[in-house]
Amino acid sequence: MKPYRMVAPRLSERGYKFYKTLFKSLGGGCEWMLEAAAWLYPATIKGLKGWLSRQELKLILEVSSGLVVNPELAGHQLPLACDQAMSLDGLDKKHGVDAQVLLGKLGDLSDWERTCLEIWASGFWNSKAYDQEDGLNNYLKTLEK
Repeated sequence: MKPYRMVAPRLSERGYKFYKTLFKSLGGGCEWMLEAAAWLYPATIKGLKGWLSRQELKLILEVSSGLVVNPELAGHQLPLACDQAMSLDGLDKKHGVDAQVLLGKLGDLSDWERTCLEIWASGFWNSKAYDQEDGLNNYLKTLEK
């Protein structure tokens, strides 16, 4: 058996009630969900490969540079931020993206798929890939055709 790392996630009252209702033990439920996410996220990202154009992905990365991933807004933060950045800041023109097409694509995704896209975009900034030579191109390859 591989060693496990100890973590101590904090839960909101809502999260606490959710796990206590569905699982025999709070710790076991949290552990199961954390491990499941580590399997489901990469599979979802693989399924999204080719869904968005390179220019759309670059716009999403730029928009996400100022976002803090918030679990209460999971799956809903990115479309709103993209819409605002395109209508107020003209990022659609900067990146050569059709705003309505991008918003339509984001709207066609499930909450979980949009959440994974938000995590993916946040991961670019957290990984400091932006500081690496060819980091942007390498990161974009995870979602390009």
